[in-house]
Amino acid sequence: MHMRIQKNDGGQYILGQFSRPFDSIPEMIRHFCLNRLPIRGAEHMVLLEPKSIKREMAE
Repeated sequence: MHMRIQKNDGGQYILGQFSRPFDSIPEMIRHFCLNRLPIRGAEHMVLLEPKSIKREMAE
């Protein structure tokens, strides 16, 4: 599963379209490593290995 991290008008980060806003990406990663993703059908998923799209594209 791939989800896009977006920056809202207030400068905070949101995972997908419906997560609560986070002040930083590391804060978001910590939260979703411990808590389930807010997606119907993916209730059992947590973030195990965050990937950077910039790094993946460079490889």
